[in-house]
Amino acid sequence: MKIKILWLFCFLGSIQIARAQSKLTCSIYFENGISSIQVIEKNKLQAALVKFDSTRRYTFEIVAYADQVGNAKANLKLAENRAKSVQTELLALLPNATIVVKPIGEIGSTHIDSLKYNRRVDVFRTVYVKPKRNLAKDDIVIGESIVLTGILFVGGSSELLPNSFKPLDSLVAILNERKEYVVSLLGHYNPYTNFSEIKPNPNEDEFDNKTGLKNLSYARANVVMEYFIANGIESNRLACFGLKGTQPINKIDVGLNRRVEVVLKRVRIKDKSSEWEQVIERSKKERALIESAFNFKAIAALDSIYFRDQALRNQISEIEKTEGNHSKAMDSIWLQLNKSDAENLKVVEDLISKYGWLKRSSIGYRGEMTLFLVIQHAPLLVQKKYFPFMQAAVKKEEASAINLAYLEDRILVSEGKKQLYGTQLQRNDKTGKYELAPTQDEKNLNIRRAKIGLEPIEVYLKSF
Repeated sequence: MKIKILWLFCFLGSIQIARAQSKLTCSIYFENGISSIQVIEKNKLQAALVKFDSTRRYTFEIVAYADQVGNAKANLKLAENRAKSVQTELLALLPNATIVVKPIGEIGSTHIDSLKYNRRVDVFRTVYVKPKRNLAKDDIVIGESIVLTGILFVGGSSELLPNSFKPLDSLVAILNERKEYVVSLLGHYNPYTNFSEIKPNPNEDEFDNKTGLKNLSYARANVVMEYFIANGIESNRLACFGLKGTQPINKIDVGLNRRVEVVLKRVRIKDKSSEWEQVIERSKKERALIESAFNFKAIAALDSIYFRDQALRNQISEIEKTEGNHSKAMDSIWLQLNKSDAENLKVVEDLISKYGWLKRSSIGYRGEMTLFLVIQHAPLLVQKKYFPFMQAAVKKEEASAINLAYLEDRILVSEGKKQLYGTQLQRNDKTGKYELAPTQDEKNLNIRRAKIGLEPIEVYLKSF
């Protein structure tokens, strides 16, 4: 079988071949809740850009993140403001640069210092080499396989980089036109450490920061497959595989390893019942293994709760600003929230009744966060009922110690006792400001917070 390795690029509505590189130039870190760049980080950015000629035109991509502390909508805005700060500094040094800004907002992370690690902006430089071949022409013979790559992702995530959509759309156009083409999608993650060494277990998949599930390479391939299906490509022409970190292609420009390869093949209709059907069967078996490892039914139910719940709660601050805290609009939104909380609790309790306590490894970070939020907003008796389950899950690293601290503090405050970790605040009616609810042993509060990964109380209070 003849195999060619090529690179995707979109040009004038057709697929052409080019080498598209997204190389990480530097990462800029921010303080909690702050969008302005510290001097030390500004110097880092300047040092990274000094090698570029200020008179030339370069293309950069700025990807901005935030940790999961606070409101998701506010964190997305914070990420956007951080990206703009970096963009301003970059343009001051390279005024002719073209910049694509992508605010991601909240992400989960398995990084040892995940909160600080997520308060960052990554600056990528994108380079294209001139096209060499136009795949819109019918030059793929029966039995020939062409491997196309250049569909790249955010580091540690199944989130596509913006410059991947044009080549994907061009592929969609060709696949819709040429029904004899079938596609195998091969997902990969970057197996190299910061020291250019292969990680210990490249044969194991990594965590997807977008979902918190340990299926990164497969999730990337599946994202592309779902994109194709949503754009009219029949599922029986698509096969999906996760190759983990076993096939890196670049040790220096490691962003090229965070990819999905598209194996495009032309087959006769009669061949689909033999060789291609065997590929489809292997793809189905891999999907079955993935589905057995993760509880996608529970994930779907929890995702529905998460986005509905956040949408309602995000309205509270807006109504407070425009209508006031004691307005009819505020009363109305709280009625909706109370009803929604009750409905969400029923869904969660049904899930727990059916599957037992839902572990992070089976529902991911967002699912775990949703489970916690529903219990956190439930009546006191429900909170106390599930606290031991969550406590046991934390010991097995199947739940967040920080979420457990929030729940424990809320239970204590609801019972008229002093909280342990300083997570609960109360509004001062005279000043309108939030204050720390009564807390035991305040002298050692930051020690307790640090043990479970919480920031110092002084930093936490500033965000309010």
